[in-house]
Amino acid sequence: LVSACFAFALPAAQAQRQITIGLVAKSQGNPVFQAARVGAEDAARELGAKHNLRLRIDWRTPNEEDAQKQAEAIEQLVLSGAEGIAVACSDANKLTDAINAAVDSGVPVATFDSDAPASKRFVTYGVDDISCGVQTMDELAKVVRVLKKQDPDAPHATVLVLDGTVGQNAHSQLKVFKEMVDVTGLVVTKLDGSARGGVVVALAETFGLPVHAVGVGESADDLRPFEARQFARSLMGLEG
Repeated sequence: LVSACFAFALPAAQAQRQITIGLVAKSQGNPVFQAARVGAEDAARELGAKHNLRLRIDWRTPNEEDAQKQAEAIEQLVLSGAEGIAVACSDANKLTDAINAAVDSGVPVATFDSDAPASKRFVTYGVDDISCGVQTMDELAKVVRVLKKQDPDAPHATVLVLDGTVGQNAHSQLKVFKEMVDVTGLVVTKLDGSARGGVVVALAETFGLPVHAVGVGESADDLRPFEARQFARSLMGLEG
């Protein structure tokens, strides 16, 4: 990803012997993106040494997942003179305009982890979701087989944690997991709006599984015990 942004900005970099690439991940607290930061900085050192340039990564990631702050970070990177930007989109709709504005200003933008397909980004990097899902399910099946060797009744409970931002895809995810293991309950995260909250109602109606907890973020501190009445009233915009 750094190489791709670097290749687009190389002509300008050769004139000034320095290049800055902005990196806008989803959240500071997610270890996946901390690893991405380390990898980007390692790649910057390697490419800089190879091309005799000073290649710097400008990390502009919000503490918590917030698409509006990401959009503001993209704008700030353009104003500060970044020659390329890589962004993991928390919300494609909210970031498309910011990405397009950056590209129109002459700054190439790449996306990773999560795309903004309607934007003018020049490339996106991510995993093959289907292949990744198959591998995940295979590993999960192995865990279940090992547990059953110790206790034929194991696992006694299997709780599936779903990302509330995936919408209708949550149905297919839950269906596939139930075919592999006996899912007995749910935890749904990132429910920071009524549109996302509707997925809980749909899943409960379709699969009849108890929802143990819901959350508005990615960390354990964001989780709250699920109270059906309170959740329903909140979903409808009612107090109390």
